[in-house]
Amino acid sequence: MAERKARSERGWRVASLLGFICCAAFAAAALTLDLAGFVQGADPAVAQGWTGALPGLALGIPGALLMWRRPGHPIAIVLLASGVLWAVDGFAPAWVNASTSFAPGLPGTAFAFWMFERFGAWLLVGVPLLLVLFPDGRLPEGRWRVVSLVSVGAIALLPLALLVAPTAELIDASDPLDPRLTPFADAPFELSLPSNAWTVIIPATRLAVPIGFIGAIAVVVHRRRLTDPVGRAQLRWLLWGASAAALGLMSWFALPEVIANLLSALGFAAFSASILVAITRYRLYEIDELIGWTLISAFLAVSFFVIDGMLLGLLGVSGPAGPVAAVSALTVGAIYLPLRERLRRAVRRLVSGRREEPFEVLIDLTDRLEHAGNVEEQLAAVADAAREAFLSPRAVLALHRPSGDPLTVDCGDGVSPIATRHPVSYRGRQLATLGMAAPRRPRLSRNDRRLLEALTSHAISAIRLGEAHDELNAARTRLVASREDERLRMRRELHDGIGPLLAGVVLRLDAVSAKLPAVASEGASTEVAALVSRAADDASHAVDEVRRVAHGLRPAVLTELGLLGAVEQQCARLSSGAIEIDTNLDLPERLPAAIEVAGYRIVSEAVTNIVRHSGARRATVAIAVVDEELCIVVDDDGVGIVQPGNGQGLASQRIRAEELGGEWRIGASPLGGLRIAAEIPIGGAVRGGDEP
Repeated sequence: MAERKARSERGWRVASLLGFICCAAFAAAALTLDLAGFVQGADPAVAQGWTGALPGLALGIPGALLMWRRPGHPIAIVLLASGVLWAVDGFAPAWVNASTSFAPGLPGTAFAFWMFERFGAWLLVGVPLLLVLFPDGRLPEGRWRVVSLVSVGAIALLPLALLVAPTAELIDASDPLDPRLTPFADAPFELSLPSNAWTVIIPATRLAVPIGFIGAIAVVVHRRRLTDPVGRAQLRWLLWGASAAALGLMSWFALPEVIANLLSALGFAAFSASILVAITRYRLYEIDELIGWTLISAFLAVSFFVIDGMLLGLLGVSGPAGPVAAVSALTVGAIYLPLRERLRRAVRRLVSGRREEPFEVLIDLTDRLEHAGNVEEQLAAVADAAREAFLSPRAVLALHRPSGDPLTVDCGDGVSPIATRHPVSYRGRQLATLGMAAPRRPRLSRNDRRLLEALTSHAISAIRLGEAHDELNAARTRLVASREDERLRMRRELHDGIGPLLAGVVLRLDAVSAKLPAVASEGASTEVAALVSRAADDASHAVDEVRRVAHGLRPAVLTELGLLGAVEQQCARLSSGAIEIDTNLDLPERLPAAIEVAGYRIVSEAVTNIVRHSGARRATVAIAVVDEELCIVVDDDGVGIVQPGNGQGLASQRIRAEELGGEWRIGASPLGGLRIAAEIPIGGAVRGGDEP
């Protein structure tokens, strides 16, 4: 089996060598005859041979190389055969020109003319055949195989018709045949059909050519939808080569014939070279710059043709072509030069995404992170920024956590398979993993990797830091809430347990002191009464101290009246003839202990500051629960803050709000003085039990 395979490969390599020799020989012969005619000053009867010889070499050399590298590959066979056919088609007109001008009577002139005029139409079939076979040399499966066969068959109709059509039906009245060619015009075989049949067949077969090309292009588009990243890179090479060939053919409409033929040959060279690179996968991913350059060139060429056509339409068909072309070129240049940077940027974004603009990508990510809310939205902003920068249809970002499952966000179409995974590390620690579907340019360069690292590492580090900050705030809120609940518990125990016990001791000591005179001598009773009295005084002092400690743990008025009653009582107590304090309170009967203490302290300190320092005549206190937040607003019409931080208790108010995860602000009041505002989330605090 291995020996048979080796023999087959040797046979194909011999065929590649023979094909190259044949292509080179016919091309060299065509160029030699053209040179001889030029030296003789001969007037060519048909196109010169080099117009086919150069495209033949451009197709044949890559075809022979590909055949040598991939023996028996169908793409290599089509390329090499197309190159030989082009070279033969170039040699045929050179032979005809030699026979009709400087070397009359050359044998085979009629066959050469038939080859050039009729058989040469088979050159059209090579390109669509390459398109439907690319890149693996096999036709697609299912209905797309039918589309491929129909497309190639539609293009083959014209060469078939030209082989058998009568000569009279092919001669254009507006472009009569050169009299020197009349003896060679008849074909070896002509098919006679009813009158006017060929007037329908020839236009129909010519119309089938663009239809066939459209079908072949549709097959390429279908393959791209189903292929992997390597296949998409191969198709991008094909796209570039086809674009270069199309640009070369478009030059026929605007440039002199010699230059247009040269550009066409270069276009075919680019097309065949792109196929060679794509099949062998040599430097496969280095195509994007070429595509960008080709797109810009195509834009300029199309702009030139459009403006040239408009000017010709305005001046009339008979207008001077040279000045019109010059004006068109100047107009295109005047439009392109101011817009070239924007055009290049647009092309880069179309081909490669925004990876070539790292600063703009980072600035855009910073802006997204500033407007993102929670951690999940921030992760989505990072994943979206990476996906858009590299033109990937999907990105999945998983944030690793010290405990529990990672937090994962999935951005994009949600169905494209993840092709690569990139660890996101900061200072030697892996923080996250970014997975991306294959981007438009699959391989990442060194600069691409640096951009991806800069895009993700610092952003994820900042997100982790923000998450740690949120966790710390939540822990502090829980700690403060637990502290207030513990204070509430201790106050209950002091108030309901130790306090009554000490009060009972005092009562019993008083009772003992009252009965001593009746049960003891006068001297003993006096001494015992003194001891009992001192014990009763100590117990009374202990009761007072318990009450003081209990009040310090939690204001008694909160326990008795709740936050609503306590605030109303405090505002009523501080109101006087000099200042009127209005209240607008919308509160439930009970709130978590920490929330009640913080709200009462903030209001008390704010109102006390107004009474003592503001010189206000009126103040308002509004408290309500809105969206699980305790909202406090205190306004006055006084002088405001003259010297901030001058012993007015503002810092303590801010601390009381922020330690429960809330916000505290100070600013101008609609009443003309100062406004104190605070929002304290209720959900973050632990609710205590019902108070007595």
